[in-house]
Amino acid sequence: PASKYLYFEANRNITEIILINLNSVELIRVSNETQMDIDTVPDGVYFCRIKMDNGRIINRKVVKISQ
Repeated sequence: PASKYLYFEANRNITEIILINLNSVELIRVSNETQMDIDTVPDGVYFCRIKMDNGRIINRKVVKISQ
């Protein structure tokens, strides 16, 4: 679970990270970053779509909880 920030590590360069809710609505998009501020989104379950510099796309489930 995360409460304020999501941090990402990869062997390749991350070109874009997109936070998507369960209704497939894009909430946050960051480019060329390895962190994302999720403090403004409500608690819940989300998906992160992580795009790599080689074109690969990785999808991960994220749970956001308040502290």
